[in-house]
Amino acid sequence: MWEVVGEAYTVLRVRLGRQRSAEVALPVLCWAHDSGVHMLDTAQDDHERAADLLQRYADHPLSYVDALVLAIAERHRVGEVITVDARNFKPVRLTHRLAVTIV
Repeated sequence: MWEVVGEAYTVLRVRLGRQRSAEVALPVLCWAHDSGVHMLDTAQDDHERAADLLQRYADHPLSYVDALVLAIAERHRVGEVITVDARNFKPVRLTHRLAVTIV
């Protein structure tokens, strides 16, 4: 989903880019475009479920994109989500079991 690519671009640019240069982050966009990875589209129901998750887990540091990833994983019954920060995902309970792998 392109929202995740956008978040990865921003994190790399802000945390690793000298003077917040786009140079360090642009390869993320190129990889996403050129890799052939299938990007799942978001539906209105996904956004509504993400809002529900944010409200239900308001006391956890869950970002909107995190909640959207979880909503899409739930809809597609994805078995595993790969992340750099599992702390945000662990407390969330979906309608099916979801493995969270940290890279």
